[in-house]
Amino acid sequence: MIVYDKPFLNENDTLICWGDSLTSDRNSYVGFLAQKLAPMNINVINAGRKGDKTPLALMRLESVLFKQKFDALSIFLGVNDAIIGRGRWADEPFIAPQTFFDNMVWMISHIRTFLGDKKISVIVPYSPFEAQAHEEFGNCLVPYAQKARDAAALMKCRIVPLDVRYEEYRNSLGTRYQRILTYDDVHPTAESGKFTADVILQSWGMI
Repeated sequence: MIVYDKPFLNENDTLICWGDSLTSDRNSYVGFLAQKLAPMNINVINAGRKGDKTPLALMRLESVLFKQKFDALSIFLGVNDAIIGRGRWADEPFIAPQTFFDNMVWMISHIRTFLGDKKISVIVPYSPFEAQAHEEFGNCLVPYAQKARDAAALMKCRIVPLDVRYEEYRNSLGTRYQRILTYDDVHPTAESGKFTADVILQSWGMI
């Protein structure tokens, strides 16, 4: 595990959480982050959007992200990139792991080019699929998680190894893919969202 020499965030920072429905959902980690970071007067903005994929996230950089004032950015993408072209979305264009990697690198590069040297963290996506969703998508996210880690390392971003920690968490419960960590086989329960927030804060050196 990488050990960083200082916390990711400072007092009075504004943090934007950029991602898909795992970020925008009512039980997501973002609300728990805001609660834990409130004593440091850190403003947490939820910029997640349901169904977001890296091509769409790239397209909305200018219209959404570039209009915000912020100090730090957390990027949590990859789940929708991995499932597009599979199962119920088999008729949509497939996003290959290398394309996902390229999009992540482009996104981070654009942010730094136009907004300066912002603090950027990449959350390595975990596989949230349980029950029927796991039967449909299996472990298709594994190569995308590795590409997220590779992109973060290349661009020198803070890495949050959520994929590893989440699998440890799931294994500790002894119920591999029964519905227990999600309310609909994909989106987190409040307890799962809290766990995700704790992993993020630990990786950022905030707790």
